[in-house]
Amino acid sequence: MTTKEIALKTIEQLPENVSWEDIQARINFVVGVYKGLRELEEGKGMPGQSQRGIRRLAYQLIWAPSARLDLTELASSIAEFRTEASTRFIGSVFQVVERLGDFPESGRIVPEFDDPNIREVIRKPCRIVYRIKPQDRTVVIVRVRHVARGTPQL
Repeated sequence: MTTKEIALKTIEQLPENVSWEDIQARINFVVGVYKGLRELEEGKGMPGQSQRGIRRLAYQLIWAPSARLDLTELASSIAEFRTEASTRFIGSVFQVVERLGDFPESGRIVPEFDDPNIREVIRKPCRIVYRIKPQDRTVVIVRVRHVARGTPQL
């Protein structure tokens, strides 16, 4: 599918009375996910570390650099006001992600992609997008996007 076809499909999925800001936010989200997927195809993924010690997960967790950056930026912005809240939030994101190592299909299929291997889990206020690679038994975290955030850096 070409970039133009992806953009048109993304816009067509939106309701008729959508605002320019909503169109931009949806396209930025799709662009961010594709950026994370591209990083992984280029071999830039980093293995995740289990928070539960040495317990082995059914699927290996890999983080795209952009997903790690998303999480770092979120932690920094929360920590500006409340350090303890930032620590708790990041810990809860890791708990959600680690659960994917045992239950990779527990997230919903990302509606913008309609691909059964590209899924997301919600850890309010974030969409944690990941790709399941059954042949490699890996779950690849692609993006951690705060729903209120603007354009991702490309």
